[in-house]
Amino acid sequence: MWVQIVVILVVLWVLWFVARQPPSTISALKKVGIVALMIAMIVSVLIPQVTTAAANAIGIGRGADLLLYGLTVAFVVYALTQYTRAQANRRVMYQLGRRLALLDAAERYRGRLCHTSTTSPEAGSSEETHRSIAPISTSDEREGDHPCISTSDEREGDHP
Repeated sequence: MWVQIVVILVVLWVLWFVARQPPSTISALKKVGIVALMIAMIVSVLIPQVTTAAANAIGIGRGADLLLYGLTVAFVVYALTQYTRAQANRRVMYQLGRRLALLDAAERYRGRLCHTSTTSPEAGSSEETHRSIAPISTSDEREGDHPCISTSDEREGDHP
């Protein structure tokens, strides 16, 4: 009997915790789902025959087995959702890191000289490559306009 009281107190604490969260933290749909789950927990703790009847209705022998299967499915869905969210966040962080590195390099080397590869005009038809020096000009210049500052989509040799 004391375990039932502890479970009900935990459920009430979770409901109180969810109720005090600002609207931007937990969406309304998630709050409704949490409240429905908490009500189902209270009913299953106080009247365990309800879960057994529901389990028998769908072909499962015991209510405890139904709860275990439901918990397993919920955990797998949660794990997959968190994995896809983490992958999306990781991708955004990599893009932001690349962009920040380009902006930092542009700021750090502003006004200095950099070396670029060009094909020598006096080399004629041969593909002899020489190094030339191109100054980085003003801060108004966009990063794609200068051979020393390239975006991640550009490859070496694509510069004018």
